[in-house]
Order: sequence, then structure tokens, then C-alpha cells
Amino acid sequence: MEARAPTGRMAENAANGGSGGDGGPGGDGGPGGDGGNIHVVIACGNGPCDVDLLERVIFSAGGPGGPGGAGGSGGSGGSGGSARSPTTHVDSDGNTVVDDPGCSAGTSGSSGSSGSNGADGSPGNPGRVSVSVVR
Repeated sequence: MEARAPTGRMAENAANGGSGGDGGPGGDGGPGGDGGNIHVVIACGNGPCDVDLLERVIFSAGGPGGPGGAGGSGGSGGSGGSARSPTTHVDSDGNTVVDDPGCSAGTSGSSGSSGSNGADGSPGNPGRVSVSVVR
């Protein structure tokens, strides 16, 4: 018994998987909280009081802005097509005849890119400082 050349169709590879979709951008961070208002009362008695210096030294800072959100993950690539086994039959002379040589599996598609990160939020506004002198 000898194998004969295929008489059926030519081998075709299975289809490859498609690429995954890209991830979406992350959300922007929220603004920071505002600083609190401060009122300072100084009892200087009869001595000198440097109110200008106190107003420059005492400060109420606003909070930092929130961090931006992470970008979304890219989608997974599609799966490749399945492999197909060859099919044969034995003819009337006892020879094995290849009807379909089969094919190898397709490759999976690449994953999509991750989205960009969101921007950090703006810092909060500083609070107000006021100084009063009590004599």
C-alpha cells in the first residue's frame, strides 16, 4: 500500500485571532481641600508686638490634589482558530488517499495597550490667617 498525493483541497491555515481593544484613560484626580481659617489672639501687654511677622510665619496650607486614576487595561487578544486533523480514505486498490491535509491552529491576537493615567488634581486654596493684639 502506498500513499497517494492529496486529491482534495490544499491545506489552509486556521484564522489568527484579532487584536484586543485599547484601555480607556484614567479619571483625573479631585482637587485638594482648602486650608482652614486661623485667628490668632496675642496678649502683648505693654511690650512690642510684631503682627506683620506673625502673619508671615503662620500659614494654613490647602491639601494636595488627589492622584489621577490608572488607565484601563487593554483587552485580551482573540483566540486563534482551531487546528484541523487530516482526513484520509482507502481506495479500491487498498491505497490510502489524503482527502484533506488538515491545518495548524491560528495564533492568538495581541493584547491592547493600557490607557493613559489621569492627571493629578489641583491643590486646595490656602486658608486665611488673621492676628489680633490684646493689650
